[in-house]
Amino acid sequence: MRSAGPPVKTGGPPCLNYNYQLPSGAFTMLRHISIRLFVGTALLALVAGCNSQTSVSGKVTYKGTPVSTGSVTLVASNGQVYTGNLNSDGTFQISDVPTGEVQIGIVGANPGSGNKPPPARGGRGPAGVGRGGGEGNPEGRGAAEQGTGPVIPAQYGDPRTSGLTGKVKAGEPLNIDLN
Repeated sequence: MRSAGPPVKTGGPPCLNYNYQLPSGAFTMLRHISIRLFVGTALLALVAGCNSQTSVSGKVTYKGTPVSTGSVTLVASNGQVYTGNLNSDGTFQISDVPTGEVQIGIVGANPGSGNKPPPARGGRGPAGVGRGGGEGNPEGRGAAEQGTGPVIPAQYGDPRTSGLTGKVKAGEPLNIDLN
């Protein structure tokens, strides 16, 4: 094997008449660099959270008052709908929501006013019930139909038209303050 040095003529066409040889050990070094780049890229993808999901919790207030009844609907960037019920202190929890940007809809104490969440697309359960389904809500699934609290304007009911957005991040609350 030749060490690195001047080019060697090979006798082919003029544009291909030089044959460069790598120094000994160069192939092994390139292989190690390639492996390190691959492992580094894979770790970066894991840390960045590609397609990761998390439990989302937070609190909904309207003009500073906790929204004590109703539900929160999140629409992920992939179009999937996730829904959770509000507790009496305005808190909620929704499981298995993809991290990233979401559109938000809030249905408050007056669900009869036309302020209802959109039907689920591709979620679990019957039509109108998105993923998450109020899991982690110790006060039950009926919280949207009973209790008192501020009346939420109907404009906040549909996440696709409410103008409310947020970012779901693992370990961070998604607090929603309506004014």
